This record gives sequence, C-alpha cells and structure tokens, in this order.
Amino acid sequence: MNALAFHNDSFVDFNASWSTNVNAKLNEVNYLTDKVRSYDCFNVIPDIFFISSITNEEQSQLISLYRQAKCSVNPYFRTLFFWHILVYPSKNDNIAVDFINNNLQRTEKLYTDFIEQNPIFSLNGKINTSLGEYIKNGARHSIAHIVRDEKLGVSLEQENWEQIRHIATIGGILENLSRYKIEEEYNVKGVSDMDVLAKFNPENS
Repeated sequence: MNALAFHNDSFVDFNASWSTNVNAKLNEVNYLTDKVRSYDCFNVIPDIFFISSITNEEQSQLISLYRQAKCSVNPYFRTLFFWHILVYPSKNDNIAVDFINNNLQRTEKLYTDFIEQNPIFSLNGKINTSLGEYIKNGARHSIAHIVRDEKLGVSLEQENWEQIRHIATIGGILENLSRYKIEEEYNVKGVSDMDVLAKFNPENS
C-alpha cells in the first residue's frame, strides 16, 4: 500500500484498536471508494507502523512489482515479475544475468543445485555459460514466447509438471535475489508487512 500511496500522491491511514487487527486505509485516491486492507496483529502498536516508507518512484515501482509477484500463485507470472525487478530500471536483461551470477550466495543452494543438475530448458541438457544466462535464455524466454524456434530454446508446455516445478524453483531463486536488491540497493527494509519483505538468511535455511 505504501507504493500505491506514493504513486498516487496519497497516504496510508492506520486505524488501530485493542482488537487483533488493524485497518490500513488508502486516503485521497478516489476509485469510487478508498481501498481498505485489514492486517492481523498481536499487540497494541503493531510492527506494521514501522515499515520503511517509499520516498521515490523507483522504490515504488520495485515494491509494486515485488508485491504483485509475491501475491501470485502463478509460477510463470511470479518468475517473470521477479526477473523484471532484477532488470529494473534498465531495459538490458544482462543486468539481471550479472546480478544473479554475482549474488548466488544470497539464495538457497537447494534451489540452485536443483536447476543446475537438471536444466530442462537447455537444448543440450547442460548449462553452457552461467546460471544467470541459463535463466534468461532458457526459462525467461520460454515464458515470454511460449513457442520457440527449436534451434534457440525449449517451448513452454503449460501442463508439463516437470517444467512447472522447474520454473517455480527459478522463481524462488529470483524472489530471494529481488528482495535482496530492494532491501540493500534501494534501502527499503520492511520490519513486518506479513513477511513480504522479511530478511532471508541462507545460513538459517
């Protein structure tokens, strides 16, 4: 809601009580009615009051992309939007490739091992360059284009469970890296927010 409020020059108004939830209402945006979201909380002044504020358009865009991806159950949508976070604000996909390759230690090794051991979107069954390059040329392009030239990549089969699991795992990698980028490079660190921006520590996994 912070991102939506910033983008529409509005603010989030919290209405707390002694009950177990707090209403967060977006004011000064007239979409027939203001948007209200209710959060469960377990103390009088919940952590939600201390979420980092959004102060510029780049933060707003990144948080919006992250929330859309985080709230979706569709593995294709999630993976594509987390990918866009790693590219943003550039238009060059190689920015995301480099970010992935330089920060693999910040995601779960279980995920990266799973992808590297069975790169099903590679034509020869191997990762020929780097994991970041494979994600771009394999899964990302297959999601974007669905049917691919047989000389360039593997077409997407939406009912193929192996592909679905593979893409969902890549989505997990990109989610961890997206969160790291937002928190560290754009100084947006949520204290609570229902774990949407919770810190991931691979040493604790």
